[in-house]
Amino acid sequence: MEYQQQQRLGEQVDFHLWGGGWRHTRDEILGDAAEDYVRIDNTRDQADLFSLFAQGEFALVPERWALILGARVDLRRRREARLPAQRARLLFTPDKTHSLWASVARGVRTASRAEQAVAGTLPATPLPAPVTLPGLGTISDVVPRLDGNPDFGHEYLDALDLGWRAAWSPTLSTEIAAYHYRYDDLRYASPSGTPELIFGAVPHFVQPVRLDTTERARVSGVELTANWRPTAVWDLAASLSLNHLGHSSVDGRAEFSEGTPERIFTLRTGYAISPTLQWDAWLRHSSALYTYSFQAGRQIDPHWTLDMRLGWKASRDLEISIVGQNLLDRRHLEAINEPLPSILTEIERGVYLRADWRL
Repeated sequence: MEYQQQQRLGEQVDFHLWGGGWRHTRDEILGDAAEDYVRIDNTRDQADLFSLFAQGEFALVPERWALILGARVDLRRRREARLPAQRARLLFTPDKTHSLWASVARGVRTASRAEQAVAGTLPATPLPAPVTLPGLGTISDVVPRLDGNPDFGHEYLDALDLGWRAAWSPTLSTEIAAYHYRYDDLRYASPSGTPELIFGAVPHFVQPVRLDTTERARVSGVELTANWRPTAVWDLAASLSLNHLGHSSVDGRAEFSEGTPERIFTLRTGYAISPTLQWDAWLRHSSALYTYSFQAGRQIDPHWTLDMRLGWKASRDLEISIVGQNLLDRRHLEAINEPLPSILTEIERGVYLRADWRL
């Protein structure tokens, strides 16, 4: 249940939105946990979430300076956790063709049910040095055993964004945005005891691993975009994103330091062949990246992708399109869902026909 209201208070204060909500969830996990790599200890759970939120815009100098403030507070009955989030954005428009902005924000992520109550076995990793035991031979691997943490805390993000948008002509505009994000109390799986020797068909060590919020990271980046309309029927849009992990409290690769490519380039184009026929294309490039894994060397190669669409406006209410996706490769890998055991899923080339009918 949620209530929202929008209203204006005076000439210089515009409350875009304010309100509150309540959410109740109840669930039960079914299945044979003994046959699963990962299980949740508490198979039944329920929780309540109460929230209050508001966002307002203040015209400091009409048509020149504007300040936008927003806040949200969540109260979870299950853990009595108050999770405040705030945002402030200052906008300066010196003229009709340029605008500059700066924003600061703070976000909070609460623990998931799995992080509090998960129990599972992760893929084996090599020991720093093999161990030879009498009668058992040489043991070279250790199996991490992941345990949730009922006292798992919250993750915090402090974000700073700066931007400048310029319209150089009626057909050309550019935008540059820079950001610096500070992450604190990040999730990290750390050893919680000494390895245990397990006797079985294949003797091995088991290392208990416990989830906690002990790490931090600093990320900076810049995004460049340009929009150009050469003719009345042709438009182009290009963007380049550069991302850099400036600091991490963990030596080596960690879960929060992997999974985001350092460079992403996109190029979109649309061309109206006729009043009823439209052609669109989307070209993308991603740099190589490593995915956090207990298995070393899991890298996703740099890759290009291309999507195309040809749309025909059959009538005022009906549009028929043929779409091709990932046309440059038969299949390619974009992500690895680690560290939990998973099947690698590649994105395949595909073509489909689509019809949109609007009444």
